[in-house]
Amino acid sequence: MNHRQLLKTFLERGYITKGDRMLLLLSSSYGFTIAKRIFPSMDETIRNDATVSCQVKAEIPVYRGDHETAHAIIQQLEAAHHPALYCALVHGSIASSEETAYSDFDGILVIDESKIEHPSSLFSLRKLIHKTEQLFYKTDALQHHGWQVLLKSELNQYPDHLLPFALFQSGRMLYPYRAFTIDALVSLTPADYRIPLKQTCRSILRKCISESALRDHYALKNFLSEVLLLPALFIQAQRGSSILKKESFRLLKTDYPTLDSSLMDQVSQIRLNWQQEKFSTSLEYFHRLRSAGLYVHALAPDIPVMIKMQVNRDFLNSTEKFCLDLLKRAGLDE
Repeated sequence: MNHRQLLKTFLERGYITKGDRMLLLLSSSYGFTIAKRIFPSMDETIRNDATVSCQVKAEIPVYRGDHETAHAIIQQLEAAHHPALYCALVHGSIASSEETAYSDFDGILVIDESKIEHPSSLFSLRKLIHKTEQLFYKTDALQHHGWQVLLKSELNQYPDHLLPFALFQSGRMLYPYRAFTIDALVSLTPADYRIPLKQTCRSILRKCISESALRDHYALKNFLSEVLLLPALFIQAQRGSSILKKESFRLLKTDYPTLDSSLMDQVSQIRLNWQQEKFSTSLEYFHRLRSAGLYVHALAPDIPVMIKMQVNRDFLNSTEKFCLDLLKRAGLDE
């Protein structure tokens, strides 16, 4: 990993190695040891390999919804006022006030790494990220991801294929709590947009073959969330530019009418009728151990009967077929 990857990994996960992960389970203060270890590498320079790029801008309005978790996060970020926290925003259904029982909390943090002046500042930033992530579970007890961390320096060679800039343009500001403008320089390398499709399809195919997607409700939601990304990832791979997930379902049908998209209709229906767990003590321990690399299936909730009737071996076969079709059409089936 280069210094940028190390920093982002630590901020997003709280650890770098598997050994770090286990030691954090024994002592959360071990995170400071990790911060001290990676801090010296933060002054390394990054070579910009972008050959063609374009300037983009997002004028992000402040969040005006009434979502309880969003407002709790706003309060925590405002109270901490960490100097390295450039901005924080929410995107997706919570940003547009269209949340359903399936909705999780989709948030992006932009970190100004030049404002991290010593290991204790890095450690306090990671603690703030972890503290606010705990609030995500009030929105979705089956939440399978935390904040998406972007470094401010990356705005000069923005990884649009990994984090579509359109998410900023459709997002709502949480911190600072005011309208905010972000400018970025997007590298125009169309081949990059094929990478997420290939990686996601491979992940889905592994879970179909092993049937690990059906082992519990947490695993299933993680799996379905990957499947719901497929239309956007496929269209991005074909176009060489990013697109919002909510726009991709319509475009998949209109632009690719010969593609059998009935699977996406089925998954969309499951999402609409989703039955969601409440956050509980067993789920708290499940997530705590999972963060340490210990997946304790006994602590994870069972798949509700009504959903289990829809997600069986036939459903996995259909999903596998859909993935293989997308890979073939995108020229990635070698």
